Amino acid sequence: MNPTRRLIALALATATVSACLEDALQALPDAARDVAVDHPADVAVDHPADVAVDAPADVAVDAPADVAVDAPADVSVDAPADAPADVAIDVSADLPVDVVADASALDDAVTDARAADAAVADVRAADVGYFGPSRCADSGFAICEDFEGDAGYDRDVWAPYASNGTLAVEDTRAARGARALHAHTHAPDVDGGAGANVGLRTTLGFPRVRNTYFGRAFVWMPTRSPTTHSTLFESGGRLVDGGLNVSQRFSISGHQLEASYDSSPRPPITDYARRSATAMPLDRWVCLEWHFKGDTNELHFWVDGLELLDTTVLPTRVPTWFAPDWVRVNVGLQLYRPDPEPDFDLWIDEIAIHPTRVGCRR
Repeated sequence: MNPTRRLIALALATATVSACLEDALQALPDAARDVAVDHPADVAVDHPADVAVDAPADVAVDAPADVAVDAPADVSVDAPADAPADVAIDVSADLPVDVVADASALDDAVTDARAADAAVADVRAADVGYFGPSRCADSGFAICEDFEGDAGYDRDVWAPYASNGTLAVEDTRAARGARALHAHTHAPDVDGGAGANVGLRTTLGFPRVRNTYFGRAFVWMPTRSPTTHSTLFESGGRLVDGGLNVSQRFSISGHQLEASYDSSPRPPITDYARRSATAMPLDRWVCLEWHFKGDTNELHFWVDGLELLDTTVLPTRVPTWFAPDWVRVNVGLQLYRPDPEPDFDLWIDEIAIHPTRVGCRR
């Protein structure tokens, strides 16, 4: 071959190889981006340290050292027996397009976690030191009613009332001892249907230094709570000027716990409320406490020993919730209007009233 032509052919071959190499080198970064070597950066897997998470086999999860990640394709969350009552489950992930999310498996995981939460709550409720034998006999409280006596309750202290409902001392369930007070409200269309009012009212005065007292009771409300405004504990009396009849209450409204205040009969009739974000606990014994502090027009409430700060009423509140001289305490279930639900049940046990805070363990 002519030397000149040979040189031209060699130059063309070299240029072709160079172009191919350049294309290959440019493709390498794109190929690297397409290969998922580790869990994508935008996949967040955030679980409590003591919760085991089973991830699909083809998803690599970089987890803390104390999170077990070794599992079949089904997702399961098993909370240990000593896990907090509220086990948080925070699963968020932007999965690669080639990973199919199993929605039914995730639903099963959430269901299992909630069941574990309920089991832990039951264990804790049984082991908080609230329950067992009655503690009224040695309590030293101004009033302590355990419903264990032959008459059911102390007739020198309490008087029953029942409008559109029934009241009985039963052994079907009890927080302490063997028996508790059962209040049942009728359906709205029974006996006139203008709400219901069932419970016990004190028939005598009780120590209330500076017009102040604390109350405590264990309460069980099964299945559902009222939507309409209703009251569990109430104190009432007449303001010093002889004008208004006033009631201050530990209530339920829209299923939420609530502080409420009412005065009548002369205008303006007041009806104030301070609703909590905490719903009425259901299907378990709950310790409810209240503090009606008449000397400074304050109200305080507790659930299982923790104060409901969003129901606290202070003397600086406008309008002021002026307290009367307390002359009575009502304990039971009062619905001021018919509720969409046909009826309600409430069990109450070990009611205590004292000038100082009672708490849940005494």
